Amino acid sequence: NVQTFKEVIKLVDDDLLLLCMHLAFACSLRVGEITGLTWDDVIIDEEAIANNNARVIVNKELARISQSAMQKLKEKDIIKIFPTQKPHCTTRLVLKTPKTETSNRTVWLPTTLAQLLVQYKKDQQELKEFLGSAYNDYNLVIALENGNPVESRIVRDRFTTLCEEHNFEVVVFHSLRHLSTKYKLKMTHGDIKSVQGDTGHAEAEMVTDVYSEIV
Repeated sequence: NVQTFKEVIKLVDDDLLLLCMHLAFACSLRVGEITGLTWDDVIIDEEAIANNNARVIVNKELARISQSAMQKLKEKDIIKIFPTQKPHCTTRLVLKTPKTETSNRTVWLPTTLAQLLVQYKKDQQELKEFLGSAYNDYNLVIALENGNPVESRIVRDRFTTLCEEHNFEVVVFHSLRHLSTKYKLKMTHGDIKSVQGDTGHAEAEMVTDVYSEIV
């Protein structure tokens, strides 16, 4: 619930996980959408923040897919294929377009999250300058210390560890998106279409299922 989220967030000392959690809850993003964000999709300049117009544009996701699945996807659906770390790997990590058109959306940022992103970007830039050519710059918001993409399982594992270390009920990372949907439905007094715009659900019925649970 929201109270538990507020308690947990104070205990996170992992900046990457903290940002992922905030994006999942405040923006209702799926983990693949979070790890697939690039800085050109994040509008957090001073003017945008001052005018409450800071936002993220969701138009791609990070995923690990099999070679056979890659062959079935259209060329335009694959935005980037990341170098593989292992020879003879049967899967590849890619940036790809979302499964459904409704997943393409713009989500506005609360000021606190926008400012968190500003600081995170500044810290990342300092790391890039320090590492120089050792940093693999893919322009990813969520990246490992060397710039490489962060697979969904890494976020999920860190979240599970956080729950275990502080004796909270272990829930899946995706539950933060579910919590976000419920919270927004309460705050908007059941405005299904408004919340669907944030979550990117293809069918309004998927949101009403959550709403019926609240009622």
